[in-house]
Amino acid sequence: MSDTNSNGGSGNGSGAQIELRNVTKRYAGQKIAAVDNVNLTIPAGEIVMFVGPSGCGKTTTMRMINRLIEPTDGEILIGGEDVRKKDPNELRRHIGYVIQAGGLFPHMTVADNIALVPKMLGWTASKIAERVREMLALVGLEPGQFANRYPRQLSGGQQQRVGVARALAADPPVLLMDEPFGAVDPITRAHLQDELLSLQDELSKTIVFVTHDFDEAVKLGDRIVILAEGSKIVQYDEPGAILANPADDFVRGFIGEGGAMKLLNVTRLADIELANVASAGPGDTAAQVLEKVNNSEVPWAVVLDDSKRPVRWITAETLAEIDGPIGDHSNADNGDHNAQITISGRSTVQEALEALLKADQNVVPVTVRRRYVGSVTLNVVQNAINQLRDKAKAGGRK
Repeated sequence: MSDTNSNGGSGNGSGAQIELRNVTKRYAGQKIAAVDNVNLTIPAGEIVMFVGPSGCGKTTTMRMINRLIEPTDGEILIGGEDVRKKDPNELRRHIGYVIQAGGLFPHMTVADNIALVPKMLGWTASKIAERVREMLALVGLEPGQFANRYPRQLSGGQQQRVGVARALAADPPVLLMDEPFGAVDPITRAHLQDELLSLQDELSKTIVFVTHDFDEAVKLGDRIVILAEGSKIVQYDEPGAILANPADDFVRGFIGEGGAMKLLNVTRLADIELANVASAGPGDTAAQVLEKVNNSEVPWAVVLDDSKRPVRWITAETLAEIDGPIGDHSNADNGDHNAQITISGRSTVQEALEALLKADQNVVPVTVRRRYVGSVTLNVVQNAINQLRDKAKAGGRK
């Protein structure tokens, strides 16, 4: 197979680059290799989705990364280190692994499940207890309510959250996910997908995620690997590039109908030009903020706290009534609102449109790692749709 690498690099977060070099898996007695000479680079801090038909070797390929399946030939490097030169058990303690229903041990409490790897690594009891509380809070489960429950006392979605918390407990650079959301209902699945994106926004792990669902791959993936029999890489690219310009009929079959519409669900706000909306801190004077508002696209400013997180909107009318710092001044009669509805920079154009429909005003703050980076308006969405339309047309002519 030809080398199919993305642009490499060490990444900016806590993830580590993964390289597969001529990786092959042959089972005894079988003429055809389950995985045949795969070359692939997975950039640090990205979510890379493995998609393909049943039996194509996507799970086998992923499980060779943590040596649950031993490669027959080739090299697998994590952060430049050959995994085959490491002790398998020690290797797995530094790679998170999530399967359907979380793969929890039924005889252990939630806290004990999460504490499993930190205990193996020799952490102190106090450090483990603190980490369990931290991880439960991170995945949206109240520690006091859930720590002492058993898996049978949890819903499917709660079990999956615990599975993710356990996989992240020792802060591994790499997270492997084998169809983790396949056993839950569609609504819970969508919520879990959103939560994974929010977690990734904060943690920047390198995530290898196996799925049968191309729409899930589009929503979650920074890149998608489309695999055929023997883990042959048919196309490896960003979701938007695959949707706009599928490599062949095999890929078109995975995309299905409405590929152009799916571009709405793949283009992220962090990748488009956001609206020129004024922002201010509580210590700024009303006169300073009003000048910013008069030069922006909307007659409001978003007020940020000391951590640059959106707190509330303040209108030009309210600003005109204030002498000195804006502080906590607000006036609902003038259209001031709490900035309770925000949207992540990892969110899509489609999700931005839905957020605008729910908001009290026609502008929503956009955050990256919870810090304000700009705002989305209907004009921003329209401009993005126009660009996507042009991109889809250009892809269709190739």
